[in-house]
Amino acid sequence: MKLYEASIPEALTPYMAEGFVPWAEVAARVRQDRHRRVQCPHGRTAQRYVEDRGGRRRYRLQCLDCGGCATGAKSFLSRLEINRDEPLTPWDETIRERHFEAERARYQAGMDAERDLWRAYYEWYLSTPRWASLREVVMARARGRCERCGQAAEDVHHFTYRNLGAESPDELAALCRFHHREQHARVF
Repeated sequence: MKLYEASIPEALTPYMAEGFVPWAEVAARVRQDRHRRVQCPHGRTAQRYVEDRGGRRRYRLQCLDCGGCATGAKSFLSRLEINRDEPLTPWDETIRERHFEAERARYQAGMDAERDLWRAYYEWYLSTPRWASLREVVMARARGRCERCGQAAEDVHHFTYRNLGAESPDELAALCRFHHREQHARVF
């Protein structure tokens, strides 16, 4: 039996198609997907004006989807480009605010999904034969005793989850249940 031959949760299969991948690589792929922003094509625009410090009106095209400037951040419409048939309305900052809130919600949903994916990965990893053998190595090193107090060890604690799936025995400690909970209370 291979060291990672446990059924991979469905949510993880897109990131582990070629077989076992340590969490750091899965997380990098998840973050890459989450940070991939879709540029607004500024398909729906409206003529808007902003007032400069001198009170003069400067005209720009505002995207009605994202609230951004479709004419470029520093450029303005010339007198010839202004459509006099279109009503002249002030720049609407609420469009950008709504777009920003939608982006923030999308980003937070991605963060929540990554946390859930991490939990699925962690629970899956703890069921693998590799973890079982690594756990045995750590318990044997501690002779079945808590490395803090000497009581019977029940748990193996990760000092860090950064290398989850590729950790060495030096990153783990055999602990009794009390000290394991105490360690997590300090961190979380």
